[in-house]
Amino acid sequence: MGYKFQMQDAERAKEVRTAAQELFDKYRPANRYELGITLPPEHCPSPIRNMQPNWIGISHDRVHIEFGNGFEHHGLNCFPNGVVGEGDAKIIDGLWFVSER
Repeated sequence: MGYKFQMQDAERAKEVRTAAQELFDKYRPANRYELGITLPPEHCPSPIRNMQPNWIGISHDRVHIEFGNGFEHHGLNCFPNGVVGEGDAKIIDGLWFVSER
């Protein structure tokens, strides 16, 4: 598919999901009216950083790990513990692949 990441197994997906939860717990805006933040990959836990994303966005309801660019957005949406989430393809509960395609 040409993407910089692959979820080879459930264990790796769980590691990414756990790392995203750490970011969510640390940086989550208090409510949906507050602006989220964008982090460079080097400020993220290694399971996310090692996937070589372009950027990571943290909003009130999810962590988005972006691999695309201005013409082809694709990445992962990671939802807080207990939220199944949504996207184009479910990887595990709380972790979804999303794409503009």
